[in-house]
Amino acid sequence: MQTQQNDTAQDRQLVTDYQTAVTEFGQNSTQAQDAFKAIFDRYYKTVKAFAYNKGSGYAEELTQETFLTVWLRLSSGRENITYLRGLVSHSFRCEYADLADYQQHRPTPLSLDREQETEGTTLLNLIGEDEKQFSVTVAQDLLNQLPNRYRLAWEGKLAGKSYQKIAEEHGWNENIVKKYISKGKQLLQGMVVAA
Repeated sequence: MQTQQNDTAQDRQLVTDYQTAVTEFGQNSTQAQDAFKAIFDRYYKTVKAFAYNKGSGYAEELTQETFLTVWLRLSSGRENITYLRGLVSHSFRCEYADLADYQQHRPTPLSLDREQETEGTTLLNLIGEDEKQFSVTVAQDLLNQLPNRYRLAWEGKLAGKSYQKIAEEHGWNENIVKKYISKGKQLLQGMVVAA
């Protein structure tokens, strides 16, 4: 019981130290980075072990994404975070759910020899006929292969909406929109390279 109280007190102190550093020196300051490093060091092994238990193929990415989510939520200033272990655990579960969603809807590499369902011609033939239509078709095909959250963020961005507007439409915060766009971009780049 005493150990649990000490852990909770230590967690509160880590959160307070980080938030104080952000307030006094800025989010990108060395002081804030050092304060977040203390949080990272405290939970890294635990998160990494959970990630390996879920499947070693994505353990490193899952660990990194968990800490990115923790950092975004701590930095947002919109939450009163007092239970760091709960924040880390919730962030891990959210990232694992995103990963599971991605694996379930994993994009298949785009093949330029694949036939278009509507016209019966190959995408390779469309390049010479109408490059613009080809680009739109390929882009829409790639977007549709993204996990739903990333696709929604990208559709908003491509429609010219601000991060704030996209966030409001989906009940997210702006940092989450940026994260989904960034992760979606990585997946899109991987799909294009695979093609």
